[in-house]
Amino acid sequence: MRCRTLRRKISPTPKGGLRAIFDILVDVGLSEQVLSVIVDESEWWASEQLQRIAEELGFDDALAKAVG
Repeated sequence: MRCRTLRRKISPTPKGGLRAIFDILVDVGLSEQVLSVIVDESEWWASEQLQRIAEELGFDDALAKAVG
C-alpha cells in the first residue's frame, strides 16, 4: 500500500501580499519611509534586513537572543 502525501499551495504571505505585511509593520511603529529604505537595500541579506527592522522597533536584543 502506497501512502500519498497531500500537497496544497500555501502562500508565504498573508492575503494582501507584501502590502499587508508593510501595513502591519507601520501599525506597530515602523515608518513606511524607513521600511522602504530597509527592504530596498539589495546588498543586505534577509537576516540583516530583519535585524534592522528589529532595531527600529526596539526588540533587537530579544531577536538576537532568540536566534542565537
